Amino acid sequence: VYKRQLQNGLLKKRGLQPGWHNITFLKLKKYVLVESVHLDYACGPGTFIGVYIKNDSIGFDLSKDQISYANDKYGKYGKFNSILDSDISNYKNHFDVITIAGLLEFLTIKDAIQLISNLQKSLKKDGRIILTTPNYGGFFSVLQKIVYLFSDVNYDNELVTKYSSNKIKALISESPFKNVTVRKFMTIGWLFSIINLNLGSQVNEIFEKLTDNKLGYLFLIEIKRDN
Repeated sequence: VYKRQLQNGLLKKRGLQPGWHNITFLKLKKYVLVESVHLDYACGPGTFIGVYIKNDSIGFDLSKDQISYANDKYGKYGKFNSILDSDISNYKNHFDVITIAGLLEFLTIKDAIQLISNLQKSLKKDGRIILTTPNYGGFFSVLQKIVYLFSDVNYDNELVTKYSSNKIKALISESPFKNVTVRKFMTIGWLFSIINLNLGSQVNEIFEKLTDNKLGYLFLIEIKRDN
């Protein structure tokens, strides 16, 4: 469903859910330079690598069906591997940047810290992990319920940790990570994606600048390697 909705939205260049993913991927893209050695962890069907990056990245995902689809669809833009068949320890000091879009909410804080700790070992010096997760401390919970009314997909029973600003602070305080920056993004400007994806992205950027990234339906967490 997710693949179909996003593909249709990208083709039509409009839609709320495609607009949400489009803004998220554009935000992550800013951290992946052309020369970056990049891993997209929990890459799903490979859309970020295949549509937005296209610089021979690596994608890991738990779903072998998603990995199979990603290799068939975007294999010329990256290499996609099942997490079950891949050992992240084989990539020590390998990546400039690791992106993770929408995984933390399915993990306990303890498991999230363990995952990030393992991934940090795969970063080069000055490398960064960039994560996004919903901000449940604001209007997002209500927004999500509205979206579920019009969607065939409902992840609510699978959610483990609904992050608010306080839970983000708990994640940081309970972890050994020293270089952490947290911002908010995805404002009401995203709603203009129902007209056009580019318009939604542009209006969202305006709102983010006006609010200095202090408001948003999503958190963006940047963790630099602890050298």
